[in-house]
Amino acid sequence: MDVKSILPFIIIALAFILAISPSILLADQGPQVSDVSKDDLSKQQIEAIIELQPAVTSADVSNGATALRDVVLMDDGSILVAGSFVDEIRIANNSLNSYGSRDIFVGQLAITGEWTWVTSGGGSGIDEVVSLEVLPDHIEVVGWGFGNLSFGNQSASMTTTYGQDAWRSDLTSTGDWSGSWRIDPILLPQSSSSLWCGFR
Repeated sequence: MDVKSILPFIIIALAFILAISPSILLADQGPQVSDVSKDDLSKQQIEAIIELQPAVTSADVSNGATALRDVVLMDDGSILVAGSFVDEIRIANNSLNSYGSRDIFVGQLAITGEWTWVTSGGGSGIDEVVSLEVLPDHIEVVGWGFGNLSFGNQSASMTTTYGQDAWRSDLTSTGDWSGSWRIDPILLPQSSSSLWCGFR
């Protein structure tokens, strides 16, 4: 057999591998709910979270309750908390107002129960955070949004006219937005509507 005779089979095999590669890459993701539990939190952190009156069911979210979506435990015992809210949310001395019907927030809660910083972002529609990831030089936040989203002085323009699109926005370790982009929705974790209830 010469190369020309097997070339069609090689092309078909490569096309098949490329077609299934996203499934292979995403197959091990499973539910993306944070594994931070009540046992990882101080009493003061639990009290501060309960003050937010977070949702524990999807019905609570539909009725406007604050949705906690992801929590990351830091080496110093503090936690990063990401979620969404409707209209206004008060966190410590900060009053955050939504641009639209539901916006996102991210904050760092010290082991003492004090909020070190908190920030928010969103647009005119329903915006939701899906997950947080702490990297060596920044915090990566990803989620769903609609229209033009604002994260501090950063913005991301969603391309869909109707419905939500995926975004990524980066934070510094002190809670300042440092960049925002529209991303391919396939890059989001598969489970994008889970509530974190590890404070219970």
